[in-house]
Amino acid sequence: RIVAAAVPGEAYWVVAPLDGSYNYLRGLPECCVSIGLGKDGAAVLGAVYDFTRAEMFTGISDAGAWLNGRRIRVSRISKPAQAALCTGFPVFADYSAAGLRAAVDKVRAYRKIRCLGSAALMLAYVAAGRIDAYEEDGIRLWDVAAGLALVLGAGGRVKARETGKKIDCYHVRATNGRL
Repeated sequence: RIVAAAVPGEAYWVVAPLDGSYNYLRGLPECCVSIGLGKDGAAVLGAVYDFTRAEMFTGISDAGAWLNGRRIRVSRISKPAQAALCTGFPVFADYSAAGLRAAVDKVRAYRKIRCLGSAALMLAYVAAGRIDAYEEDGIRLWDVAAGLALVLGAGGRVKARETGKKIDCYHVRATNGRL
């Protein structure tokens, strides 16, 4: 589910005109435009445009995903010790010693950890097989809605649940379906 409060049966748009805004302000290339469509609490379709690399990721949750018109699929890696995980620490993350310890415990099993600063791009990279998994706690809906549809369309799996910390704030996990 991506929106608990959505009106049953009605589709809704979720737009992030600039995901990775801090990166953009600092001149870092990991930023994008992200537009998703949801219905009945599920990701239906998404588009993530990385304007610094001219990469357009598009996807329909039950039909496929594409990068600049070419079909993409999630990776085939099945062991965390061989996998790369993307994550982040959004504004609403738990920065206490216990919260940071819990975050470290979650990522220790992976071969590589990356924090790119754009949830939409990290999810697009899972869909394209560049990254094997993404997990973030306290991320906002508009940052992930499009990317969730991409991962599903590319054959991956996603889990999203509201954290209750703030409205539209989620714990999201997306994988290639093998991890």
